[in-house]
Amino acid sequence: WNDTISLVSLKTPYDLPVKHIIDSLTILPFLDRHGANLIDLGSGGGFPGIPLKIMRDDLAITFVDSSRKKCTFLKHVIRTLGFTGATVIVKRIEEIMQDGFGRSAFDYVVSRATFTISQLLPIADYFLSQGGLFIAMKGRNGEKETDDAKNIIKSLNFQIVEFRNMKLPLIGDRRTLILFRKVSSG
Repeated sequence: WNDTISLVSLKTPYDLPVKHIIDSLTILPFLDRHGANLIDLGSGGGFPGIPLKIMRDDLAITFVDSSRKKCTFLKHVIRTLGFTGATVIVKRIEEIMQDGFGRSAFDYVVSRATFTISQLLPIADYFLSQGGLFIAMKGRNGEKETDDAKNIIKSLNFQIVEFRNMKLPLIGDRRTLILFRKVSSG
């Protein structure tokens, strides 16, 4: 599949197991609600959603990507692995929001290396239920993006609950996880 439709960048033998799978699983400790629903924005080749679903079958995961080819792959994986509670939506996020789908319906919103935090916060605000958690999976620029988004964070009533810098094993690539809780305006 990767050779045909370029799902993920694979330049070294460590890329798939470390840069994609292990990186995807770094958020697993924060998904503490059993039976919760999660939306993976910009799912691409299925990261982080597929590894998360393998580890936590109780999660209902909605995969969103605008690439029909990548979504065909995601549907194939879901069928092949027999996942239940997994949905694939082939649309741009803005179109989904215009259609009114999923407003305040998700416990978790996850985005891995897509959009800036300033762009993602209004999207997360739309999809998250009250008290829900938005997890932005970023590279080394996560801190700067968060600083640039301070006004949006405040105006949308988000609270930063964790800011975690880490290095991926074996390769040492830096990652930043920023967790935002949607809090009430009162």
